[in-house]
This record gives sequence, C-alpha cells and structure tokens, in this order.
Amino acid sequence: MKKFTTKLLMSIIAVAFAFVALGTSTYAWFSMNTEVTVTGMQVVAKSDNTYLLIGDGENNTAAKIQGLETAVTVDLAISDDDSKVYPSAPKTADDIGEGKKFADGTAVTDATSAAAFANWYTANAEKSSEATMKAGTAKSLTKFDGYVLVKTVYLTVAKGANPAKALTATATFAQKGEGNDLSAARVLVTTDLGAGGMAVLSSTNASNVAIAPADAEITENTLVTVNLYIYVDGNDSKIFTNNTANLKGATISLAFNVSSVPAA
Repeated sequence: MKKFTTKLLMSIIAVAFAFVALGTSTYAWFSMNTEVTVTGMQVVAKSDNTYLLIGDGENNTAAKIQGLETAVTVDLAISDDDSKVYPSAPKTADDIGEGKKFADGTAVTDATSAAAFANWYTANAEKSSEATMKAGTAKSLTKFDGYVLVKTVYLTVAKGANPAKALTATATFAQKGEGNDLSAARVLVTTDLGAGGMAVLSSTNASNVAIAPADAEITENTLVTVNLYIYVDGNDSKIFTNNTANLKGATISLAFNVSSVPAA
C-alpha cells in the first residue's frame, strides 16, 4: 500500500509539472487582445564605416545617396498613430507541419517571404485567457498595420570606394525611463543581396549579425534595399499581462558595417 501511495504521489507531481510546462510555453500569448503601445518610439539607422553610405525616402538611388553632404545616419520617424502594435511573429519552419501552429504555409526566410502578410501570425483567441497557441490556434496576418512597423533604408558605398562585402547589422535597444523591459522587441532585417539576406535582431542577438551572404559585394553602383520589420514577439515570455506598453519611449539604433575588398 505504501508503494502504491508513493507511485500515486509521484504521478500527481509529474502531472503538475506537465501543466506548469504547458503554461510556460503558451502563457506568452496571454495578452493577445491587449494593445501594446510604442508611442514615442524612435528608430535610427546609421553606417559604422565612412565609405558605407545610407539613405531613406527619396534618397533611394546610389547617385542620390552619394550626393548627400551627410549620408551616414537617418532618423526613421514613427508617429504616435503608427506606433501601436499587437504581438506578432514571422512564421518559421518549426511553426509549419502536422500538429504545429499551421498545417502548411511559408516560413519567413528572405526578403520576399518577409514582405508577405500571410507569412506572419498572431494569436487566434477571442479572449486573453484562451490565447494558448495550441496547434492550429494561430492566424495569419492580413495587414502589417497594428502589428508590424515597416521601414526601408538604402545602402551603397562612396563614389570611388573599393567594393565592400560581409554586410552586418548591430542593434542597440534603449529605453527612456525605468521599469520597462525591451526583451520582447524584435527587428527582422532583410536585404536584396541574395539568399540568406535576413536576420532577426533582439537584445540577445544584436552584435554584428550577418544580413547578407558573406561574399556579396556592394560597389559604388550598387543600391542595397534594407527592409526593417519592427515588432513585439508574442512568443516572448515577457508578454503575459495587460501592462505590455513596454516599448514606450524606446529607441532602436541599427548600425550597419562592411569589410572593404582590397583593390586588385
């Protein structure tokens, strides 16, 4: 009888741990219907090389950027109306398949797949208490507005400069004030410099991350289109209460870097 009681107790403990594990893995989407405000957010993109130049808006050709008096920093303005988002995430290969969040679909792996709304997702629960992200309970986005902030910058090298390669990005997340956590903030960066031109930057994956094939060259005639997808990752364990206005007043600085190719 004692052995039976011991086994029963161990079984109860095991079940309890299973429920705890389940709650931990799904609790991140608890606040799916709670607005996450990023009012006052500022995004700055800059070059860490004197010969790597950057532009945005109408400065969208190599010649225009090379003609600027200052072409190393751009301030990407985000209005209060645009800077309110719900948690979301890009689909990955781990999200797609039998018993996964999506039976089929396309994972975000490059500039083309990242640009499609349907390749991003959010929770499908009508009530926060039901936002458990069980298999099949996610839903694809039908728009970026309200979920993902999208910005575009352009890179080239100075007129007469040697070609550059090994393009990387470094992200710095800073918060004005105290008590706010930026760990759920993400910037998915894509480039049109070939396969593999994509990376997700976060507070834990932020320094010199490759955003293009290592051997992809940038010449004085090359214009690199860099798309920035800024979002709050609903899979992050910090997203679990109604108090998720954790990016208010945040500044995200993105620094781009290259290596110069020696002249022949």
